[in-house]
Amino acid sequence: MTSTGLSKPQPLTPNGAAAAIRKLISCYPSANPLELKGYVAELADVLASYSDGVAVAGLEKAMLASPNFPPPVPLVRTHCDELIASSRAAFEYASQWEAQSQRQLTERHQIEATAEPLEYRRKVVERVLGEYQAQTSQPTTPVSRETWQRFSPEDLLRKYPPKHPKQEGAE
Repeated sequence: MTSTGLSKPQPLTPNGAAAAIRKLISCYPSANPLELKGYVAELADVLASYSDGVAVAGLEKAMLASPNFPPPVPLVRTHCDELIASSRAAFEYASQWEAQSQRQLTERHQIEATAEPLEYRRKVVERVLGEYQAQTSQPTTPVSRETWQRFSPEDLLRKYPPKHPKQEGAE
């Protein structure tokens, strides 16, 4: 059963109700034929108050809930009402979602309408790019290999004096 069949507000036609009841009766061969006429009349009355999709889906749910005997008429009504309530809740959720989306779009248009002028933005971009280029275009002095020199052993000893080992017994 599709959700579009559940949301149609058109009532079930008499032929549709008869087909649904025939399906129900054929599923339960142990149904009491003496009381069948009153049961069918009550069930047809209940199903006629719902749309085609809701009536068929509610009847199927009621049959699943009562697999051994024909479902009681109040059970069919309960399942149909539950389907309508869930469809209504989904519709309300969708309506709220759509309203929120419209508010967000309106807010976005207002923000964009009051945004900074394009000329001002262009000047800001030019200033920032100018500052960036000024920082990146400063001449750098390359490190030449001529400034590098090898340290002599004496220079290294002066720079890194040897560590004196601890004298034993001087603790």
